[in-house]
Amino acid sequence: LGKYLLGRVIYACVWIQLSDIIIEWQTRKAERQSRFFCGEFSHYNIA
Repeated sequence: LGKYLLGRVIYACVWIQLSDIIIEWQTRKAERQSRFFCGEFSHYNIA
């Protein structure tokens, strides 16, 4: 039981780290896209 519980804790920690990395990556990707979109939009606004 102890080894099983430890395995579960390690698995949970790894999963939390992974989901944090994925969320951060997706947020950064969305930021890049919105920055590009805003730049395009202001470019068209000026023109």
